[in-house]
Amino acid sequence: MSICLYQLNVEGLSRAKSDVIAILLKDHNIDILALQETHVAEADSPRLKIPGYILITSRSHPKHGMATYIRPELKNVAKPIPTTDDGFTIGIRVGDLAIYNAYKLPNQPWPFPALPPSNHPAVYFGDFKHHSQWGYPSNDEAGEQLAAWALVEDQYLLFNPKQKGTFHSAWWRKDYTPDLCFVSMDSRGSPLPASYFPHSQHRPVIIHIGLEVPIITSAPIQRWNLRRADWPAFTAAIKETIGHLSVTSENFECFIKLLKKIAKKNIPRGYRSSFTLGWSPESETLLREYETLGDPDVATAFLESLDSARRLWWTEAMENMDFTHSSQKAWNLLQCLGGAAPAQHQTPSVIANSIAGQVLSNSKTIASHSTKREPRKKKEKKRKKMPL
Repeated sequence: MSICLYQLNVEGLSRAKSDVIAILLKDHNIDILALQETHVAEADSPRLKIPGYILITSRSHPKHGMATYIRPELKNVAKPIPTTDDGFTIGIRVGDLAIYNAYKLPNQPWPFPALPPSNHPAVYFGDFKHHSQWGYPSNDEAGEQLAAWALVEDQYLLFNPKQKGTFHSAWWRKDYTPDLCFVSMDSRGSPLPASYFPHSQHRPVIIHIGLEVPIITSAPIQRWNLRRADWPAFTAAIKETIGHLSVTSENFECFIKLLKKIAKKNIPRGYRSSFTLGWSPESETLLREYETLGDPDVATAFLESLDSARRLWWTEAMENMDFTHSSQKAWNLLQCLGGAAPAQHQTPSVIANSIAGQVLSNSKTIASHSTKREPRKKKEKKRKKMPL
């Protein structure tokens, strides 16, 4: 089973924010939404409504609060999980998957255990605080409690230090990652911080849980597939038609048209809208078997087959890279590798106009009346000395 979750510390839910969230959920095809810090005191408040989604469980509070939503298609397979009254977690179960939404005030410690235990598969996501495991320079008591809980319960942290932080501090002007996700060790998942959200210092996080196949979307540009061309038929058609044309400039346009017509009949031409590197009939068989049985061993074998095929392609590409004869293919490969991780350019705080204005203001001097008249006198003397 593959499911897509959307996590956000909304810092106060309003009707305008609800409409924005609904648009983002539709764009990313989200199955489950988890919000923290809704700041809604009443459980039946209209502010908790998200167009196109069903509120399945929530915890109301005027200064914090949480809410979890599902798509209408999951209504028959999703149900709330009874939780304790500590006020830190709310949970739902979608099929066999347990999903917990957690939030704790910064000045309060976690209970023991920090989060409720659950069997595999399980997902815990929420707004967590300081610990060096997720990019903070130091640990606090709550972070150490959470790290100890994850170690005891055999939970895996979905965290990528190369990605942008999920929280941009307006005071310190730095990015941090308190919005995290823990999954049971046998689960597979990947977090992806999205763009900024209005009136919130937190960025939304999109989390895919389950089996994922990397898909490459290609540009809609038709190309000739020379490997599948019918070269004997192509050669015979060339001899029958173009071979009888006389070699003159008047027949050049006719030659081009006949050549294109014959090529379209004998050489396939088109493009693939999506492409998976390393895909093979074995991968297709393993994927269908996993969708039928749901066996984790089959999923591991399927992903290992894709990884081995991609590793083989990478080795061949590196061994065949040659700059001696034609460097275009090699440079295109290097450009693709660099495009996967674009450099982040920071806008300087001091712009060129400010520097020019400061130089101009420093260069201005207060001139006296005599200083202003002196250039005029010199100009008048030069004019009188000039011959008529």
